[in-house]
Amino acid sequence: MPKNPEIAIDGRMIGLEHPPYIIAEISGNHLRDKKRARLLFSEAKRAGADAIKIQTYTPDSLAIEIAPEKIDSKPQWKEAWGWNTGDIYNLYKQVYTPQGDFTEYLFSLGKEFDITVFSTPFSVKDAVYLAKEFDPPAYKIGALEYNFFPLLDVIAQTKKPIILNTCVATLQQIITTLEFLHKAKSGPVVLVTGPKIYHEDSAKNFLLGRLDALKETFSHSHVIGLSDHFLRGGYNHTYYQGHEFSVAGILQYNASIIEKHFCGCRSGLPGTPGGDVDGKSSIVTEEMQALIFWAKQAYKKRKGDTISNDAEMELQLIQQKAAYGYGKKMIGPSQAEIDTNEAGALRYIYANKDLRAKRPLQLEDLHFSRAIHHAHPDFHRETALPTLTVSQVIGNVLTRPVEKGDPIWAELLKDPIDLNRPYEPGIFKL
Repeated sequence: MPKNPEIAIDGRMIGLEHPPYIIAEISGNHLRDKKRARLLFSEAKRAGADAIKIQTYTPDSLAIEIAPEKIDSKPQWKEAWGWNTGDIYNLYKQVYTPQGDFTEYLFSLGKEFDITVFSTPFSVKDAVYLAKEFDPPAYKIGALEYNFFPLLDVIAQTKKPIILNTCVATLQQIITTLEFLHKAKSGPVVLVTGPKIYHEDSAKNFLLGRLDALKETFSHSHVIGLSDHFLRGGYNHTYYQGHEFSVAGILQYNASIIEKHFCGCRSGLPGTPGGDVDGKSSIVTEEMQALIFWAKQAYKKRKGDTISNDAEMELQLIQQKAAYGYGKKMIGPSQAEIDTNEAGALRYIYANKDLRAKRPLQLEDLHFSRAIHHAHPDFHRETALPTLTVSQVIGNVLTRPVEKGDPIWAELLKDPIDLNRPYEPGIFKL
């Protein structure tokens, strides 16, 4: 019989024949404080995590800086650049992981605590920075970057494993991305899914059925797993400890990788302003220990090893709890994710500065933003340009001026855009 797919990250084999690979995602929970970062690494190691994942971006990686008075001046700008925060650029400015000395320190902590470190970059520049400065053993692609082809283009050139979050992608979109990565001769690709809902209905909207569908469609060719930010609490008249969905994913749906948001503790360091950035979706050390223990029990049961009667009963209870969040067996965004715009803020092409008409567009004129002008009802008649069209936009000519921060609509360009033309690898270089 053919062997199940497997990959190696930093020498650790991952796949159905191997114990589950547990990643502690620390996001911005380091609070840009080295003592706090050291605590996170120490606690993740103590809990038994296999790896720590950080994030690599600046505010410019995701958004364009727009003056607050301008954001308030247009309804479409308020939606795109506000995101109910007042100023999304300023929000990223408060929570990003500083590059340079601080990121160097995080990678050095990995060596000190003998734990694997890799990252999620959010722009081409971020990916180049990681590759050249740290050569990480893998890369994670965020849920809203699965079709951010310039970023994928650069990461493919590293030949390192790619953990691709597919949670809001349709089946055809996943296939398109995989076809591109194959054409670009990337490293092996792990497919993960999970919830994109963060509010109180996150248990019901965990959507384990999406992992079940991913298993049915891709587990013969790809290692699959979960990206899980579900937190403990009472749901459906039942108390959840926070690890139920991940453990059920390992036991029933072939999950071999679990990424879990981690904060070590929720108080932060004494005197540290603010709290954990993702504290509302992050588990503490004891909860991570419980996750890892039950993940290993689920793995043993899945492969037919003997476990204790108490463990058998607990795994049955975990499965019963997890069934509440099964949802539909389908690949693609849920209606709740669509209604809350959690699935809509993908990367599109925007003006990086004020652009005059009748001038061929250059790469430096463009910004690949997560903003959502295209979701505004007043602008449904216009055609937003996804990143796969960048080669058709460069050199094209605007028929009228575009203000910094506005989308470059297809209708504004002299030459027509073919939205079905595949992205060609090699436009962006490592």
